Amino acid sequence: MILSLQQPGKKRLLPLALLVLSLLAPPVDGLAQGRRGNTPSPEEIRKQYEKMQEKERSREARPYERDHSNIHGPLKEIIARLGNCTVRVFCDGQKRALGTVLSKRGEVLTKASELKGKIECRLADGSSLPARVVGVSEPHDLALLQLEGGLIGELQPVRLSMDEPPSVGSFIATADSAGGVLAIGVVSVAPRGLKQRGILGISFSQREDSTKLGQVFPGTGAAKAGLKVGDEILEIDGKAVSSGREVAELLGKKVPGDKVRLKIMRADKKLDIDAKMGSDIEPDRQNRLDRMNLLAGPLSQRRSNFPAVLQHDTYLFPNECGGPVVSLAGRVIGINIARGGRVESYALPATETFEIFLQLRAGNLGPSPDYLARLSVSEIDKKLAALSGKLETAEKTLQDSTRQIEKLKSEIDELRKARISHEKAEKATPTRRRL
Repeated sequence: MILSLQQPGKKRLLPLALLVLSLLAPPVDGLAQGRRGNTPSPEEIRKQYEKMQEKERSREARPYERDHSNIHGPLKEIIARLGNCTVRVFCDGQKRALGTVLSKRGEVLTKASELKGKIECRLADGSSLPARVVGVSEPHDLALLQLEGGLIGELQPVRLSMDEPPSVGSFIATADSAGGVLAIGVVSVAPRGLKQRGILGISFSQREDSTKLGQVFPGTGAAKAGLKVGDEILEIDGKAVSSGREVAELLGKKVPGDKVRLKIMRADKKLDIDAKMGSDIEPDRQNRLDRMNLLAGPLSQRRSNFPAVLQHDTYLFPNECGGPVVSLAGRVIGINIARGGRVESYALPATETFEIFLQLRAGNLGPSPDYLARLSVSEIDKKLAALSGKLETAEKTLQDSTRQIEKLKSEIDELRKARISHEKAEKATPTRRRL
């Protein structure tokens, strides 16, 4: 009897419960739609990312959080002294990175892998200056920009600290392009190399002298490139291989993201295959880690394989890398170079950054691969004229040196001949005996 009285009530409450749940459920975003087959475009993803970034940076921080004014207050005066030392780097009108001013003649260091398209740098007052890439250090992902225009005199170069970096547990701050505090963090790990070994995703048969594939792991670069069990690797990047050990040695020098050109034998037919090296973490585990990291926002596309980095837990977005990191004493201890994980950001130490800056300024490090694509015809003509003049001077110096070398060789030959002649004459002269 009791059951019969409750059943109608349950039927009446069910539609009401569904209505409440539908009102409380969050709206489905573009990424969720993508999982159902309606994939958002890159432009839609970019807009969602920028909205998330603006919302996160503009929200009111709680009193106990690092971003609260009570925490930022003591640092504002320190950061204010670094006014106009940071610029906002735009590429084709989109925010791509921050830049750190290194000299009064408009030299700026920034994150190289984010530079795509027409580059301009925006100052604290909102004015913009055109910029061109002078050189790139690929291992450090650093690019040296040369700003142009009359407003260069407004820039305030930073003074990189040559002291030891702060110890683990020390508070640090990241400056923004308006001369304020962008975010605060804590040093997590002392400077160290950040290397990651790349894998292709293959294994060989039991024979040590064989390059025949015994297994191709799913989800890896090998599987995506179309390699199959039984394929025999003949060459790697044009170099012949005859054993699995040789293959391992060559592939062991690669890092995630590197492309590798393979020549294989499949069923008595030679094929050329282009593959891409993956992470040294298992694909399933890598996917889980990526999902966890992405809960805190997007990560930098280039976030590993640096010669030395200072790890800290500052909450940064990828387009907020490239700016200076400051200690509580007001020393510029490095430049943010990557957002690596949910609680991991990386900065290049100041001492190494300064050395790279000097090499880039001297022209010892070449430009990025797509550098020429950014130059106008007039810029190319100017560089051609300048390089042609340097080449002519170098060739003249080489000719003078060659003539001098030939002259020195001739004099040395004459002296050697004279010495041999003197030795023969001395031997032929009879020696008088004394009685």
